[in-house]
Amino acid sequence: MKTAYKSKQRGMSLIEILVVVMLMGISSLWGLRGWQDYQQALRLEQNAQRLRLYLVGLQAQANAYNRSIIIWAIAGIQ
Repeated sequence: MKTAYKSKQRGMSLIEILVVVMLMGISSLWGLRGWQDYQQALRLEQNAQRLRLYLVGLQAQANAYNRSIIIWAIAGIQ
């Protein structure tokens, strides 16, 4: 009596491993880009808050001494 040879796979093929590694790489790059966007938005918000606090301080100083304060803004190109 002949028995049918049944191979039981116990591992993954090279192509399956490469597909998984590729998907992990793509998702990592996607997450990294999102993290960089988040960090940039956070820095922008912090700088806007610093500017607002500075301007509120100048306004309080001008009101306290009943005088005008001139503000010069120079935009830099980066």
